[in-house]
Amino acid sequence: EVQPKLPVDLEESLRHAITLQVLQDVRLSDVSDDSMERAEERLRSCLAKNASYLDKVVVSEDISKESLAIQLSDHIKSMKDNFVERVEENEEADVEMESNSIKIVSLDIQMEDIRSVVDEAICQNEHVKAFMEERETDKSNDSDNIVNGRYIKNTHCTFAHRAQMSQEEIRSKFSHMIGAEATVHAVSFLYDENVAALEISIPSTTSGDPALPVTRPMNKFPHVTVWCGKNIEAWRSNTLPAKVINKEATKVVLKSPIELKGRFGFWE
Repeated sequence: EVQPKLPVDLEESLRHAITLQVLQDVRLSDVSDDSMERAEERLRSCLAKNASYLDKVVVSEDISKESLAIQLSDHIKSMKDNFVERVEENEEADVEMESNSIKIVSLDIQMEDIRSVVDEAICQNEHVKAFMEERETDKSNDSDNIVNGRYIKNTHCTFAHRAQMSQEEIRSKFSHMIGAEATVHAVSFLYDENVAALEISIPSTTSGDPALPVTRPMNKFPHVTVWCGKNIEAWRSNTLPAKVINKEATKVVLKSPIELKGRFGFWE
C-alpha cells in the first residue's frame, strides 16, 4: 500500500528543525537558543496535529523489531561471508608468498670456522673461558630446539630480514651479492646469561674478480650468534651492544681481528 506524502506543515517543520540542528552541529552558523526552542515547539505542534496520519504510517513495535532483526541478520551473514572469502583469499596469497618469499639475506660462515674463533677468544680471556666451559654440554643439543641451551650450527650474519623491508627491496638491494664470497673479520666476543655472539666487520666489496659492492646490513650490530640459552631465540643477540653499555653484558675485544670467509645467500 502506497502511503500519502507527508502533510506540508509537518514536512516543513521537520526540514526547518533538521536544518537548524545541522547548522549547530557543524557550526556553519550561530543558532540561538530561542530559534531552537521555537523550532521544537513548532515541530511538537505539527506532530500532535498529524497524530492520526502518523498512526497509519508507523508500524507496531513488534513488526519494527522483527524487521530490524531480519535486516541485522542478513547484514551479519553478508559480512561473515565476505570475511570468510577474504580470509580464504589471504590464506591462499600467504601460502603462495611463503613458498616464494625470502626470509633473510645472510652471509653464511662455516660453523667450524666460528668455533675456531670462539676457541681463540677462550684462550685470550679467562672470563670467556669460564662462561663457555659452563655451557660445554649444550654442544650436543639440537640447535633448532629452543627448549634447551644450544650452539648455533647454521652460523651466519643476517644482512636483512623480511620484517625489515619488502621482497622487492630485498631483491633490488642484495641480489647482486648472492652466491658471492666475502672476507669478514671477527673483532669481539659479546655475551650475557642468555646469548653469545661474535661481532664482525663488514668489507666494502666481495672477494674475487669482479669485486662487487657489499650492501651494508640492516642491523647496526653485524654479528654471528654463537650460543643461546634455554627458550632464547637467536635474535636476542641484537640486544647485546646496548646491554654492554648498561653493564648487563660483557664485551671482550680480540687481540687482533680474525679472518673469516663466507658466502651470501637468500634463506627462503
